[in-house]
Amino acid sequence: MNLVALGLFVAGVMKVFQMAVTLNEIRDTVKDIRRSRDLVAPASGLAPIPATLSGDEMLRALDAELHLSDEPVKPEIVNPR
Repeated sequence: MNLVALGLFVAGVMKVFQMAVTLNEIRDTVKDIRRSRDLVAPASGLAPIPATLSGDEMLRALDAELHLSDEPVKPEIVNPR
């Protein structure tokens, strides 16, 4: 009788370790999915900015975009009250 109880106990411990390994694999898979999802560019209408632009080049591009519009900035937008 003691051997049967010992066998059941050992089988139970092995099953717990199997479940722990399976849960760790699932957790690692979910982390990989999240990591790969974060690497994918967001599906927005904005064009990606090339990584080779320097800070000065980006400021010049922004300045050029702002000067494309002939409409002046409304004061209530700049200084809301």
